Amino acid sequence: MVTLKPERLEEPFSLPKVDATLEIEGVQGGLTNLQYTDLVILGDSMDSMVRSRPYRKFRPTVPVSGKEGVRAWWRFAYDCVLVPIKRRKADWSWDRMKEHKALKVKFREEYFDLLKQGTSPSDAQKETVQALEDKLDNFSVIVARKEMDEKHRLQTDFVKEKESAGSWWSKVTVTPEEIEEYMRDNFSDEQRKKIFDTVHYDPNAGPPPEPPKHSPDYVEIKFGLKVPKLGVSLTQLGQDATRSGSGPKVVELAVSGVDVDFAMLPGVNGIKLKAGIEALNVYGHGSDDAKPRPRLVTSESSLKEKGSEVLLALLFEKNPLESTASKKVVLKLQPLEVVYDAGSIQKVLDCLVLPPDVHLPALKAAAAGAVKKIRAQQAAKMKAALANNTDSMDLDVSWPKILIEKCPFFDRVNLLIDYLAD
Repeated sequence: MVTLKPERLEEPFSLPKVDATLEIEGVQGGLTNLQYTDLVILGDSMDSMVRSRPYRKFRPTVPVSGKEGVRAWWRFAYDCVLVPIKRRKADWSWDRMKEHKALKVKFREEYFDLLKQGTSPSDAQKETVQALEDKLDNFSVIVARKEMDEKHRLQTDFVKEKESAGSWWSKVTVTPEEIEEYMRDNFSDEQRKKIFDTVHYDPNAGPPPEPPKHSPDYVEIKFGLKVPKLGVSLTQLGQDATRSGSGPKVVELAVSGVDVDFAMLPGVNGIKLKAGIEALNVYGHGSDDAKPRPRLVTSESSLKEKGSEVLLALLFEKNPLESTASKKVVLKLQPLEVVYDAGSIQKVLDCLVLPPDVHLPALKAAAAGAVKKIRAQQAAKMKAALANNTDSMDLDVSWPKILIEKCPFFDRVNLLIDYLAD
């Protein structure tokens, strides 16, 4: 529902401007071992393309046969090794740095002259600036543009201020009372009435009423998302099966009761985000169709009766109403029960085997670097939030319970229970 003018309702600001709720009955996703292999091969191909991109311009088009072909391919190997080295040496030479500095100065001057022309620069100036941009790197062009834009803005503001200070109109100060006295002395009642009717002015009317104002707790935008069932599965197919075929599910993740609510409060320039998950279950691979599939991960909320505490409850507020803190975070996480099932884990490892001719060193290094960077950023944010007294944090996190089997079959009688934390 959209309300364009909530201030014009019978009760002003009784409804938000935007109130939307999206409810999805269920979302089910899946991945097979053959699709995983295709994705890995695609990643390896893209990694090879990225690594070979700097040397693609040296690659010859002739086949590796004959005297000319062998010479061309040896030249290709020579260029791939030595051209980057020569380029690095040339970039850091004194002549190159002197030339680069002169190009930057020339570009600043030409770009500033282009800004002074306003909306009608000449084609010659545009071509000159474009030619200098092509010779410079992106970082130098961006920095020079920002500096010249700021210089042009300051110069324009100074000129406007100087012109307005020296104009005769700026020295004229006329009050509304003086205007009314002038009109009474120089115009008749009929003439004044015509002038007032033309400009829709009523001299007897009082000041215009102030527009209604909303309260600090007024919600301008409200959005909700509800997903009762969400599932992701990993399926094992044979090598001769099709990509869209069916097979036994090795592992399946089932999430129920996903609920997200977002609200924007313009009165305090704040936002409010609430998210919750009722239950989470992970099912493993069943060795026997007659027996139920083992549960690898189970939330305590799914073991209790319906209506009990949810698994995950998150509340984030910016500029909360009932608190003086600038940000407020409330997190409550119920414990998970994790069961070690060797058969299911072995099946997952069998499905995620890399092809023998695939090597992803660059992707592995990039993924490890990204994870390390994210961990460092989150640690820094957590330290800053703890050190900042204006932030409020309430964390109630329960550690999972690890259950380790003592026999190859799933039997709760023969389980070694290890409570990491209560």
